[in-house]
Parts: sequence; structure tokens; C-alpha cells
Amino acid sequence: VGRGRRAPLTPEAFAAVLRTKQFTNGADAETVIELYRETATALLGSVRELKYKELAWTAADYAQLGDALRYCGALEKLSLDEMGLGDADAAALVAGLAGAGVALEVL
Repeated sequence: VGRGRRAPLTPEAFAAVLRTKQFTNGADAETVIELYRETATALLGSVRELKYKELAWTAADYAQLGDALRYCGALEKLSLDEMGLGDADAAALVAGLAGAGVALEVL
């Protein structure tokens, strides 16, 4: 069990992380943020299945996934196998799913 694979970052979370980094040309940061926003929105919006297995995630990781699920409008299946999901973790996920209006078929 490891933490190797993390939940996807929302465009807002990515922007927050990127703004802590130093760019040679400060204008590059905003360009990268906008490119990530466009790419993440398109990819997350079209994904039908997300699979995670045997990852030692923290409550923050589950909250991050819950936030990202708001962008996953086409999501049909979410697999969290052997992840040690607790009540608070599940609540973060459900909040994200409710915010996305996802018609999840399998959890």
C-alpha cells in the first residue's frame, strides 16, 4: 500500500500550487494555469471511470478527489478498492458527487 497515485487536481487547486512556484517570466504562470484549466476541464468532464486501489490516502486526498468529482459530469463508475475509506472520507466524496450532478452507476 502506497501513496504513489494522487487524486486529480481541480483547476483551482493547480493554480494555487502553481502560484507558489517561481517562473522566469511571471506571465508564463497565468498561461500555464489557463492551459491546465482547459485541459483538466475537458478530460475530467469526459472521464467515465476512475479506478484507485490500495493507496494510503489521507483525508485531504479524499477531499481533493471530492473537489475534482465536481468536474466529472460523465462519470459512471468510481472504484476505490482496498483504500481504507472512512466516514469523513466518504462524506467528502459524496459532496463532490452531489456538486457534479453525476449519475454514478457503480461506486
